[in-house]
Amino acid sequence: MTVKEAQTPRPGLVHFEVSSGTTGSHGTATRPGKKSRSIKKWSPETDHVATIVLPEQTNDRFLLAMQTYKGSDPMRRLMSLMTRESKLVRDEAIAAEKEHRAALKASKKALPKPLEHRRLVFTYKQAADNAYLSELLTGASTASASFVTRVPSSRSSNRETIGRKLTVNLEKDEVQSVGQFVGRLWSGRRRRGESTSPSEGVAELGTMLVEHDLLSDGEALAYDEASLSVSDPDHGTTRIAVDTLKDAFTYPVSDGEPSIWYHYDKLIPRLITVADEESLDIVEVDANEVHEWLTGSTQVP
Repeated sequence: MTVKEAQTPRPGLVHFEVSSGTTGSHGTATRPGKKSRSIKKWSPETDHVATIVLPEQTNDRFLLAMQTYKGSDPMRRLMSLMTRESKLVRDEAIAAEKEHRAALKASKKALPKPLEHRRLVFTYKQAADNAYLSELLTGASTASASFVTRVPSSRSSNRETIGRKLTVNLEKDEVQSVGQFVGRLWSGRRRRGESTSPSEGVAELGTMLVEHDLLSDGEALAYDEASLSVSDPDHGTTRIAVDTLKDAFTYPVSDGEPSIWYHYDKLIPRLITVADEESLDIVEVDANEVHEWLTGSTQVP
């Protein structure tokens, strides 16, 4: 992973790029009219635009928006890298202070009180906003609730496959009622740092379907996992489950690489909504202002 030089278009807003890949993920590289070249020992990297927004009244939380590409999301690796870098900074500070104290002692000067050096540990949880959940459910052209059981695969004892599956198609009003309830319930727990087990997800989604006379009482409890699938022309198919809320709240931006202005024009409204639901006060950000600062151009593409 490579983190490129960060830029600060305005106080409280940090813009940077992360290049991330995996060594050996691709066998060869080709180009028209040229002989292919082996890159098995190389790490083909993809650039990801990242933005950090620092709240004005807290120093232990911040918003980090990371651009994904074809399922590639370097967020976890970035958090690990930031934690390691923090440890290096702390160790360097400890070494520098130790050297300084040794010099004072050698010159028989008074030693100051030792400083306290701490390292930062960076963790993250996927943000979710109820407004986007409502947008997904309102625009749904089709939706269904699915329950599955998993059994050991005949090909490998370490893998599982679907044994039984129950699918219940939902009408428009059922999508809103069922989806809003379980979506907000599961994302709310995630926001509080709590988890929802697969069995709890089954019971909670099953209860909602029973209330809508779509399942008989206790019918869902015969299954191991539950999820909602929502489809619409703008967002494609989104799966909402206790273990895939990250996928549900990965917002579509563009089919190809977006311009800086387009990226921030799509990102800023989501940042404002998420910050409001997380009770974070953030600086006002304008896509035109960021674009001009980063590109030196006032012309919006």
